[in-house]
Amino acid sequence: MATETEQRSDKLDLFDTHTHLLDPRMPGGFSGAVERARAAGVNQMLMVESFPDRWERAIESVRCTDGVLLACALHPRFLDENSESWLRELEGFASQLDALGEIGLDKDAPDMARQREFFHAQYELAVKHKLPVSLHFRGHLDELPALIDKFGFTPHILHSYSGSAEQLDKLIETGAHVSVSGVVTYPNAKKIHSVLQRVPRDRLLLETDSPDITPHPHKREHNEPAFLPLIAKAAAKSLSTNLIQLCHTTSENARQFFDVVPVELERLVPLLSPAQLRKLRGMTFAVVGLGGVGSWAAEALSRSGAGRIVLIDGDRVAATDLNRQLFAEMSNIGELKAIAARKRLANVSSSELIAVERFVTGENVVEVLDPRPDIVLDAIDRTGDKLALIEFCVRQGIPLVSCMGAGGRLGPSAIRTADISRTEGCSLARKVRRALRSRGIESGFKAVYSAEPRISPDEAGRSCQPSSVFATAPFGFALAATAVEELLRR
Repeated sequence: MATETEQRSDKLDLFDTHTHLLDPRMPGGFSGAVERARAAGVNQMLMVESFPDRWERAIESVRCTDGVLLACALHPRFLDENSESWLRELEGFASQLDALGEIGLDKDAPDMARQREFFHAQYELAVKHKLPVSLHFRGHLDELPALIDKFGFTPHILHSYSGSAEQLDKLIETGAHVSVSGVVTYPNAKKIHSVLQRVPRDRLLLETDSPDITPHPHKREHNEPAFLPLIAKAAAKSLSTNLIQLCHTTSENARQFFDVVPVELERLVPLLSPAQLRKLRGMTFAVVGLGGVGSWAAEALSRSGAGRIVLIDGDRVAATDLNRQLFAEMSNIGELKAIAARKRLANVSSSELIAVERFVTGENVVEVLDPRPDIVLDAIDRTGDKLALIEFCVRQGIPLVSCMGAGGRLGPSAIRTADISRTEGCSLARKVRRALRSRGIESGFKAVYSAEPRISPDEAGRSCQPSSVFATAPFGFALAATAVEELLRR
């Protein structure tokens, strides 16, 4: 499949895990920085506020802005005579925060004993309120394991990690995530590249620490979240990995760390829980057939958190498709449907999209479905190829949802979902059941069908099957919904 596959490469999905959006030096202020970040593909970010007199403003700013999380705390560099009272106020704010940070120890700041007092108190506060923490360490990294042993575990980020590659192994054992900043873009920075090689991919995060640590080649400017793509590109180059994949991996790591969903999926909660959405983000859906039903199924999956969608069809868009197929447009008649599908879906979601420009047949089904997807959505029109796909999936244990006859129906009211053995009122389902029975298959997969009486081509006085978007679109939505339900149930 790899030789016939293209992946979307024109859209980044990034999560900045450390930015000081209310810092007076932030270019354009809070709203300007957020707007430019979104334009650059930075869809979510953690705003860190270390100055107590800005905590209430920070809470209000985040409340009014999708995709921005908030961490507040007392920074080791800025402790003063009011810090005890601010610490009490911080506990009152804890329920409105997504994390505590940045907290830690700084060898270049005064009064290490006082720093330890507040570091320990704030870490204990985070454990109490089940909040993750963003850790600021300049030296003294060796104290972290003992602190966790004393107060207990809470998820923690080594913000803008500055320790050695050798120290990192012990810190990773504590469960730490490691966040990489603009330092990775500096031509003479050597240590960070050694560090990157040792960070497990599922613990790697990206940050700007804006308005500080501006990446190359903008070092004379104040940093901002919109510069995060430069950091991602440098990290991808250092790791010899694909940029889009690294962005996807680090953003998913951040979402799991903070227990949030992509901003475009926030309205799905609580219909689906964050844990269920994370599960879907790790799944591969293969949609076979991108016509009147499959096109709408693929669209629904892309808007519902599917991590990877394999778009399989060897057909081209025709003028006769315009009445019912989502990917058919006046401007793309003659284009391969798999390519048209990938182009559209790239503009509506962050799913990884793979276009396979082939028809599935009994001869190539093994090859086309390699690597193995987590579930197959069958929207094939041709009965022989449909049977070959169904038989392969059932025998290989690949979960499958199959669309029966959507053609010849006008509306959605009689659409049903059932095991193939329990379908009724659909001539195609009956034909499929009989053919599968001769192959030793009685049941084992869900079918989407309609009990509405079918208008045949002969009855319509036509040589081809009549069809309407009023039926094909609901069929596609039912196909996608059933696939999601099947995966979440397993």
